[in-house]
Amino acid sequence: TIYHTIRPFRLMSEEGSDVSFPADSHRITVVNFFFSRCPSFCKEMNKHIEELNFKFSKNRLLQFYSITVDPEYDTAPILKEYAAGFKYKTPQWKLLTGGQSEIFRIAREDFLVDALRDTIAEVNFIHSPMIMLVDPQQRIRGYYNSSNKEEVDKLTDEIKLLITEELRNVKDR
Repeated sequence: TIYHTIRPFRLMSEEGSDVSFPADSHRITVVNFFFSRCPSFCKEMNKHIEELNFKFSKNRLLQFYSITVDPEYDTAPILKEYAAGFKYKTPQWKLLTGGQSEIFRIAREDFLVDALRDTIAEVNFIHSPMIMLVDPQQRIRGYYNSSNKEEVDKLTDEIKLLITEELRNVKDR
């Protein structure tokens, strides 16, 4: 199988620190795009990320990136406030912001999902409800619709599979 590979990028976390992707070439990454003022599915999507974050909180092979598509509003302090609304937010889950054109480019060219400003609604963005699974070689291993419980369950299973694969690879080294 030929997988699409994510190019390196650098954004800022809700703590105000720089975050580089790939931060560690031996980590599995779960990525989604959202914005804090989202009137539709973002809160539910980030609830799924929160649940995954909690479920795998003891596993150092995993990291979670939620990237805002509204960086003009979603500054680091706004994202920090937004993150405070989640009960199970660990350091392995980062909410990221940066330049809008850079984020839109990362979404479209690297993660192959939609991210653009809605020209009709005042405070709205068109973006994907997908959660992406990226392996330690920065390859996209799957897309999972956050609006579908079965898809999120499948993501959980595939994370476990990738962890097993990585542990086998470490043994072989």
